[in-house]
Parts: sequence; structure tokens; C-alpha cells
Amino acid sequence: MPAYANTAVELLEYIRQLPTGLGITTSPLILMAKKGSKSWSPKGQKWVESKKDVFVVYIHPEDYQRFLGKVGTSIPRKKYPN
Repeated sequence: MPAYANTAVELLEYIRQLPTGLGITTSPLILMAKKGSKSWSPKGQKWVESKKDVFVVYIHPEDYQRFLGKVGTSIPRKKYPN
């Protein structure tokens, strides 16, 4: 499921509005990680602490195929989901 995560609330609100014109529904902003929480970083192979709140916006599952058709993705393994 496509998702966009960031600490900039204004950016995520803008991203939420873009697919609306294409008939694609998005979730409201969801708090993914609170400031000060720790999460595992597979890239760095260590625990990292969030310096800011991290929010995420999801594309609704029923609009996933429409999203791929109209917006697309640059990740080859996600271009043709099973």
C-alpha cells in the first residue's frame, strides 16, 4: 500500500490533496512515531531516536490500482502487484 511519511505536517497535507482530483482517497494524517521514540534502522543496523513526531498518509486499498495506473511508481517490483 503506498504511503508517505514525513515530519512536515504541511507537506503531508499538500500530498493528501493531490490525488483527490484523480478520485483517489487518502487516509488522514496518522502519528507513526512520537518524538523521542526509538525504532530499528536496518540500514544503520542500530536503534535510532526520533527527533520529531513522524506522520504518515496512506492511499486507501480500494484506490491502489487507480493510484498505480494514474500516478505510478519508480520501484520496479511494485509496478505490477500480484
